[in-house]
Amino acid sequence: MENKGISFNNRYILFISFISALGGYLFGFDFAVISGALPFLRTEFGLNEWWEGFLTGSLALGCIIGCLLAGKSADAYGRKPGLMLSAIIFAVSSAGMALSDNLSIFIIMRFCAGIGVGMASILSPLYIAEISPANIRGRNVAINQLTTVIGILVTNLCNYFLADSGPDAWRWMFGLGVVPSVLFFAGVTFLPE
Repeated sequence: MENKGISFNNRYILFISFISALGGYLFGFDFAVISGALPFLRTEFGLNEWWEGFLTGSLALGCIIGCLLAGKSADAYGRKPGLMLSAIIFAVSSAGMALSDNLSIFIIMRFCAGIGVGMASILSPLYIAEISPANIRGRNVAINQLTTVIGILVTNLCNYFLADSGPDAWRWMFGLGVVPSVLFFAGVTFLPE
């Protein structure tokens, strides 16, 4: 990452590392949310075991595409635009999953969510590594994995508290993904390129 003569102190670098690491939070969120929603989705869409597996795995398929796109897009357009795009994809796909009225749309939205989190899983630690001086680089890049685990934990807690809210609980579980996506996008707009 080009410095352009700007000097950042370690606290500021830590702060922008946490903002970038919200991409890890989204990764954790999307991989965990399905665990609470799947019982509702079975009923909603009449899923058998094959469709459950395909629906669950569609995120990972999208992730592969997102990971493959991330490096080239980051080199061509920059890390910051890539992070912003991943936040937009994740927000739109979270809303799309929450509002889905058929299985095909849901799977397409889940696949798209995978593209967003796949991009973020590459770009967030890449950005953090590039802005961090060598003496704190390892610690700062580890923040991304920490936020991934926090995303899993918070999502499982949300699933737990939403589970008894009725047959549309799954919609709220997926819809909650819009919140960290919007925060991630807003935070990334303030990051230096």
